[in-house]
Amino acid sequence: MFVRDPYSRLWSAYLDKFFLPDFWRTYAKNIVLRRHERSLKADICHHDVTFEEFLTYVVDLKDEPGVLNEHWRPIQHICNPCEFRPHLLGKQESFAQDAKYVLHYFNLDYLLPSYDHNVHVEEELRMLIKYNYRLLKQKHYDGCITKQELAGKLWSVFEFNGYLPLGSKTILDATSNYTMNSFTDLVLKTHRNSPKTQAEWRRQRTEAMTAAYKSISNDVIEGLQETFKMDFIHFNYDPIPPGKRV
Repeated sequence: MFVRDPYSRLWSAYLDKFFLPDFWRTYAKNIVLRRHERSLKADICHHDVTFEEFLTYVVDLKDEPGVLNEHWRPIQHICNPCEFRPHLLGKQESFAQDAKYVLHYFNLDYLLPSYDHNVHVEEELRMLIKYNYRLLKQKHYDGCITKQELAGKLWSVFEFNGYLPLGSKTILDATSNYTMNSFTDLVLKTHRNSPKTQAEWRRQRTEAMTAAYKSISNDVIEGLQETFKMDFIHFNYDPIPPGKRV
């Protein structure tokens, strides 16, 4: 069984599903409709959900965990360790080390040399680009987001996730309607030409998440602490989010 820090899960879900357009047709619509005042574009596209709006939505549904999407549902309501009783528990934060132990435990050590972090990162970059560009073919996104705007959003997410250097989005040509292939080539070239260590990329990712939580109201944070209380306890995660720690 592998788990992840609740605050990291929520930030990642927001970036992948709301900052990027994946859930604009579904969950984002539910969140936008909660507003007292909405722009015409928000009514149609549901494109501008904020991080705090998303977190508030999660907190408001804490008593209905079955309604929460698996990307942000507390682990205790997905795979309760008290009932499932796993033999092995790994964490996303120490995935490489924990996966190595699990493979060794099952006598699968021969799989270890095949893992390459840089290859994994590039596969993830390609996958996210391909998936989101394909979304543009769906009718809902007509008039809601252009290829140029999608490229900018993807680039920002890659900076937040520690895959591209901060501020490097200036490389993008503001007048260019990037195709999926041309944008992928530019992203991979920029990533490969950035001589940062894994620790430096990780620090950049942590700083972005810290800045995001720093602006969240204390009421929402307290709601998250209650919603994910058992995850914090079961898996020994800090209930105080980055950006709020002294």
